[in-house]
Amino acid sequence: MAGIIYPGINRLDYDAAFEGGYFPKNIETNNDPNVVSWLENMISIVPVNQRPLGYDPLQKQNLDPTWIQRLGQTGKDCFDAIVAKDPIGLGASMNECMVCWQNILPNTVPRFKH
Repeated sequence: MAGIIYPGINRLDYDAAFEGGYFPKNIETNNDPNVVSWLENMISIVPVNQRPLGYDPLQKQNLDPTWIQRLGQTGKDCFDAIVAKDPIGLGASMNECMVCWQNILPNTVPRFKH
């Protein structure tokens, strides 16, 4: 929720030991209009259906620290790719993010093959 109140493109770092993990410990921001414009042209938002009745993303959990660390790294990689205006790096970080979610909370996203 905190990310939507900061202007520009932001990377928020959370730490469970800081403010109970509810607020970011560190925020890195990029307000360069060229970078923001580039990202607007890279991302398309598409409508999706509602989750099915009875959907429970937490029913199956694999909170393995290795996967959690990999997920955190995807956020850093994504931010770095955006700032560098690197579409290949952006796509790779987003793909890796989905792989992490598939392994951490398998019911959150469908399985897909690369």
